[in-house]
Amino acid sequence: MKEFTLKEMTEHHQIYRFFPFVAWLKGYDRTKLRRDLGAGITVAVVLIPQAMAYAMLAGLPPVYGLYAAVVAPLLASMWGSLQQLSTGPIAILSLLVLTTLSPLAEPGTARYIELALLLAFMVGILYLVIGIFRLGAVMSFISHSTVRGFTSAAALIICSTQIPGLLGIKVQGHEYLFPMLYDIVKGLSATHIPTLVIGLLTFAIIFVAKKYRATFPGGLAALILTTVPLVLFEWHERGIAVIGPTPAGLPHFQVPSLDFSTMGVLLGPAIVVALVSFAETYSVGKAISAGTKQKVDVNQEFIGQGLANLMGSFFQSYPVSGSFSRTAINFTSGAKTWVSSVAATLGVIIALLFLTPFIAYIPKAALSALVISAVMLLFNPGQVFSLWKKNRHDGIVAFTVFALALLTKPDYALLIGVVLSLVLFLWKTMHPRIVRITKDPELNMFLNADVYRKPSCPQILELRPDNCIFFGNAEYTMEQLLSRLNEQKTPIKFLFLDFESIAFIDISGVDELFGLLDELKARKIEMAFINVRLVFWMQTHSAIPAASAWDILPHVVLSLSVTTLRALPRSATVAESSFLPISSVMTLPPVRMAISSSMAFLLSPNPGALTAATWRVPRILLTTRVASASPSMSSEMMRRGLPILAICSRMGRRSFMLLIFFSLMRMRQSSSSTSIFSAFVTK
Repeated sequence: MKEFTLKEMTEHHQIYRFFPFVAWLKGYDRTKLRRDLGAGITVAVVLIPQAMAYAMLAGLPPVYGLYAAVVAPLLASMWGSLQQLSTGPIAILSLLVLTTLSPLAEPGTARYIELALLLAFMVGILYLVIGIFRLGAVMSFISHSTVRGFTSAAALIICSTQIPGLLGIKVQGHEYLFPMLYDIVKGLSATHIPTLVIGLLTFAIIFVAKKYRATFPGGLAALILTTVPLVLFEWHERGIAVIGPTPAGLPHFQVPSLDFSTMGVLLGPAIVVALVSFAETYSVGKAISAGTKQKVDVNQEFIGQGLANLMGSFFQSYPVSGSFSRTAINFTSGAKTWVSSVAATLGVIIALLFLTPFIAYIPKAALSALVISAVMLLFNPGQVFSLWKKNRHDGIVAFTVFALALLTKPDYALLIGVVLSLVLFLWKTMHPRIVRITKDPELNMFLNADVYRKPSCPQILELRPDNCIFFGNAEYTMEQLLSRLNEQKTPIKFLFLDFESIAFIDISGVDELFGLLDELKARKIEMAFINVRLVFWMQTHSAIPAASAWDILPHVVLSLSVTTLRALPRSATVAESSFLPISSVMTLPPVRMAISSSMAFLLSPNPGALTAATWRVPRILLTTRVASASPSMSSEMMRRGLPILAICSRMGRRSFMLLIFFSLMRMRQSSSSTSIFSAFVTK
């Protein structure tokens, strides 16, 4: 085997980074080539009719759909992260192009086509900037509930725009759905029956093909079976609208009209188109990657889609994206690499070179029926209502986007959905849930005491904040903790804060904790933190000044841990030990506190005073780092009961517990510095 030098490996890495498709050709053989060619041909027979139909939906001549399926799919597959992704015209993106550009120019005109190409250019630039600077996380701002609501509404809008072509009637163009539906209803009396028959026949062919053989190209068959008799019997002369003369040949190289004033007008719509386009691509990629075990590199996918839209705009392509239906066909047909996209592109090129005379006689009603049959799969209002039942906030977002997309322009609805999702997220973050927990003795696990109505010790209140604590919710969190404390009917002596869900706390949260501590001191209530994450404490304990740390430690630390260590025999390793209280002074009856499934303490409000208790003593893993001191100093400090911080972490029902003792000590009479790290692990 050849051994590569570091320089050669670096060079190979750079090649794969800038030309990722080179890596996919390693180990390429005839078997993969045969599968790629078969899958590409299968995709082509679906892509050709869909591309023309979606271009017509976008307000463009149908041939521009074929132009968009020449250069863009090839570049997207070669520079993207998913080998089976099929890029090209899609229905939702075509709708956005129509709603964005129709107020600026008449659909189908030369000015309208210029704007469509410029829009693709701007979308490509946005994608490349995001991908090159690795800003792919912006996709996180589009929630699944926003996409679901938008998709269902877009399906209805797309179907509505195709109804006039299906019926053979003409209606005035509208930006909004309901005025257009009103004009359609008024024009029903002028329905052209032969056109309607062509549309219904197309529906029937597609339905039968899907029912009896899902892989059969029903759309292409429908176009052929409706176009051939139309040509033979000259039905196009009886009022059936057809595509008309289509220029033969490949798309010409043409620089988009870079008018900066127009680009300023299109900037907002370009951002919306880019978000929707990549949301579709990312959803397709996630679905396919689950079956292929490929990793979706979001930033690399942005680069691939950016090159597809940018370079495609120079070859008369309007905005494109990953197609769910064609990608699924490509995957199920056995595609292995981007060579399948090459085969599909070759099929489109053949259609442009040799089939344009036939394309000119394709009835528009058949294309309208093809669009409706494709997008009806996207209409799923049940998902919107199911979100309402599962999660109220997600349901609000989905329903709001769905309703606004029908009442206003779809791009407005999408932006409002993004903003609404962020607002609801901030509201939930600023209002964390405070859960009262207790141990179920039957299940031997901790449960939500309010939900399961389990009894708990009347003198102990254990609460769990279910969010991070930061400046936006720190005050609210402390108010809710005190509110839950005030709701208790019996006097509370101990407040335990379960920090299992707390991964971050800022200085505002620390200040509020001090305020809570002062309030509890005034009420003579002891407070302790349990299940504190080690990383969390190591990141935040430096925010507490040294003098203040001494004040808070007796309350943060379970002081009985120190007392227990003092009471145990020195020879004890792994055993069950019983010990007597150090002091017989008991101001209050002992109370029982269960911290985990493997540990139970009998605790008195008087620190250091323990009644007889049983504690499963874990193995002690003690390491010391002592400067100018003997290694035995650590055990001596434990024996004397010096304050140490207890950090408890439950690790499931297996009784795996990690107790980490991180010491905070002041050596007043010695210049020696000592740090102790003790890990207690129970099996």
